[in-house]
Amino acid sequence: MAKETASYISQLVATNPVASDSVSVGDDHIRMLKTVLKTQFSGLSGTTAVTASEAEMNYLDIATLGTSADSKVLTQASGVVTIAGDVKITGTTPLLTIGDAGAEDTTIVFDGNAKDFYIALDDSADKLVVGEGSTVGTNSILTITDDTVTLGDGAAVDTSIVFDGNAQDFYVALDDSADDLLVGVVPITNLEWIQKIHRDNAERGYSAETIVDTILRRMPDYINHICPQFSKTDINFQRIPTIDTSNPFICRNIPTPDESFVIIHFRKGAREKWGIDFQYLLGMINDSFMSSPTSIVVNGGKMGFAMELILTPIIHKMIE
Repeated sequence: MAKETASYISQLVATNPVASDSVSVGDDHIRMLKTVLKTQFSGLSGTTAVTASEAEMNYLDIATLGTSADSKVLTQASGVVTIAGDVKITGTTPLLTIGDAGAEDTTIVFDGNAKDFYIALDDSADKLVVGEGSTVGTNSILTITDDTVTLGDGAAVDTSIVFDGNAQDFYVALDDSADDLLVGVVPITNLEWIQKIHRDNAERGYSAETIVDTILRRMPDYINHICPQFSKTDINFQRIPTIDTSNPFICRNIPTPDESFVIIHFRKGAREKWGIDFQYLLGMINDSFMSSPTSIVVNGGKMGFAMELILTPIIHKMIE
């Protein structure tokens, strides 16, 4: 009788059993084959079928992955897939997509030792947000929408952009605690919408419906974040059309500066703080007038001249 002793496939002898063996030793060979299969594939202890194709199985060989440790680079537990190594995406046009077009936030979290940071799509607000922590929408540092970039999250903290040069650094910042000089330049709401509708349609090819949807989607931000800023400014320049813009969605043309007035409002205390001389301004700007004790009205075409008269002395004082 020709029968080997084997526990693994490599120990099996391909020529056994031989033709001269009796049928009665067949059961010994069958039991041995069962032992070999259960020992060699001891990790398959469940009742789920292995459905990988031969090509998929061959891809997992050590020659392809490098070492046995590499074969465990991808693991899954409790619905979380962990990659224990670097990820490199190659190809002619590499593409990494996060999300499946569902109405849900998608996030990349940088899990640091002392601090975490995230880059995320805040799907409910249609914003790309960079923030501190791991919860989308909290501690926002940078928020991007279709055509607006916002620094800060409305908190009473300084916000800045730092240009880190070789010999010198420069920054553009809001000194929130000092509020040294805050100037607001804003068109009345209908004029702002007219400008956006014309620009998005002419330059970006957006339909009227898409533009209106964008305006409505951003309205909470406009109310909660943009408008409150103008109550903190020292000086506001607000452009108001003198032609009919009651329905901004049907206006064919953007009102020109000469078809507008500009209301220049000085916050309480700003006149004394910066030495604003209303009588001097009224004398220098033709056809200007006071609409209230703290506001001057000028022709829209003279807005640049008015800003020069008002801001130049203030800037000189700040430099000195």
